Amino acid sequence: MPNDNALIPPASAPTKADRDAAARLERKIDQVCGMFAVGFDDGECVAARKINPGKAATYADKLALIQKHLGYMERALRAAAVQAELIAA
Repeated sequence: MPNDNALIPPASAPTKADRDAAARLERKIDQVCGMFAVGFDDGECVAARKINPGKAATYADKLALIQKHLGYMERALRAAAVQAELIAA
C-alpha cells in the first residue's frame, strides 16, 4: 500500500530557535497591523494628507514592494497551513 503522505516530507520538530523566530514574526505582524491602522480614520487614508507630497511617490513605491513581498509570505504561510492540515488528517 503506498504511503498517503509520500508527497509531503516528514516534519521535524521545531527547535527553540525556530519557535523564537516564529514568535518574533508573529509580534512583528501584529505591530504592522497596528501601524497600518493608525494610517486610517473612518475608512479614510489620513496618511495621504500627512505625508510630504515630495515623498509620496517614493513611499507609494515602497508600499508596492511591501505588498509584493507580503503576497509571497502569505502564500508560503497558507501552504504551510495546508501542509499541517494534511499531516494532521
